[in-house]
Amino acid sequence: MKSMKKGFTLVELMVVIVIIGILAALAIPRFMAAGDKAKVSEFKPILKQMYTLELAYATENDTYTAVTADITASPIGMDDPGTRARFNYTGAAATTTFEGNAVLKANSVRTYTGTATINQAGAGGVTGTISSLTTYGGVGN
Repeated sequence: MKSMKKGFTLVELMVVIVIIGILAALAIPRFMAAGDKAKVSEFKPILKQMYTLELAYATENDTYTAVTADITASPIGMDDPGTRARFNYTGAAATTTFEGNAVLKANSVRTYTGTATINQAGAGGVTGTISSLTTYGGVGN
C-alpha cells in the first residue's frame, strides 16, 4: 500500500506567486498616487492660515502686508511650517489686495510642479501639474 503525501506541487506554488506579483504590480502605483495627494494637500491649511492672518492684520492696520520667504518674520504672525514643508510660502500685498502663494519645491513630490494661490476674497487656485492631484477653491474648501 502506497502512502499518499499531501501538499502543493511546485507548479501550483509558482502560479500563486505569479498572481500575487500581478496584484502587487497593480496596487503599488495606486498607493503611490495616494501618497502624492497627501503630500500635495499640505498647502491648503497653511494658505487658509495666511488668509485668516492677513484679514486680521488688514482689519487692525487698514492695509495688507507682504509675506516674505521667511514667513515667521512677517508682521501677520505666521507659524513656521517647518523644514519638511514641501512648498515655499510667500505673499504679495497692496493696500486693498493680497495674494498668498505656495510654490511646490523641486523634487518634493516626484515630478509634479505648480503653485497654489489665495487672495483677499478667499478665492484660490492651483496651477501646474499638481492640479491633477488636488482641487482647491480657496477658503471655502
